[in-house]
Amino acid sequence: YTALLRGSNADTFVYHGSSNEAIVYPNPVEDQAKIYFGIVPAGTYFLSISDAFGNLIYRVEVEQRDGNYLEFDIPYTQKLARGGYVATLHNQNFKEAVRFFKL
Repeated sequence: YTALLRGSNADTFVYHGSSNEAIVYPNPVEDQAKIYFGIVPAGTYFLSISDAFGNLIYRVEVEQRDGNYLEFDIPYTQKLARGGYVATLHNQNFKEAVRFFKL
């Protein structure tokens, strides 16, 4: 897939990822960031964000209807403490995770 990624300071680049790759941009995260998940089959999923100790920080249910890639703004980015995090998109038949860091 191809994604146009825009950072908080107006820098942009085009990312050409594989169909099963997840990314966070920018990484490390400062004040805002996006998560992109590659081709995701249609269905209902949970997006979870956990800290480095496995504590659940955020969880939301999302519906994927067209089997294309998914894009999310990472919520509450400014309120995250410095450190490592894992964003996971999952349901009974699918799981994709990506690590990111907050400065």
